[in-house]
Amino acid sequence: TSFASERVVHIGQRDNSPRKRNRFAAQAGGVAAAIPAFVMSRGDFSSDLQKTRIGKACEGGNPEQSSRIQCAVNYFGPTDMTKKDWSAAIEDKFFVPTLGGSYEKQPFLYKRFSPAMFATKDDPPMLFQHGEKDELVGVRHSRDMAAQLQGLGIEAHAEIYPGAGHGWVGGDLFKSLQQSVDFFDKHLKVKASK
Repeated sequence: TSFASERVVHIGQRDNSPRKRNRFAAQAGGVAAAIPAFVMSRGDFSSDLQKTRIGKACEGGNPEQSSRIQCAVNYFGPTDMTKKDWSAAIEDKFFVPTLGGSYEKQPFLYKRFSPAMFATKDDPPMLFQHGEKDELVGVRHSRDMAAQLQGLGIEAHAEIYPGAGHGWVGGDLFKSLQQSVDFFDKHLKVKASK
């Protein structure tokens, strides 16, 4: 739980009432956004959050509020590490130091690092954004995860950027940022009461 809890981030309040604070999972890589989105959708981790570094920095907190993730955006992050489709160089540079072993010697570590292994029908809506020519994290991660979530009845979409690799610039960058804002607005914005 602390893995998930440490990565919950407040996004600016659109409605400052204590009951309506907007929360989403975010970080630089997609795995740490996706796993908390799935794990934290199963309950309220407010008490666990207060035990973490972030929770201690925000002492006082809002214990009356749920810490349940309402939606998440994954930018070109791996989602299923049980299907090895990366080079030895990428594994040695990124995965072995992060996970503590190679896929061949410790496949269980790769399974535990796979958001796809945590997906259930009560997970929040997700938007995946991925470059079509990503050589670090294959585009199948976003496509497959979106399809898996859709199969569970969850709103999910994979936006694929033609010709882009592991990240993008220019018009694609602006498009992806706008899509993220629109997605958050759709799922987090408080509807005005009549």
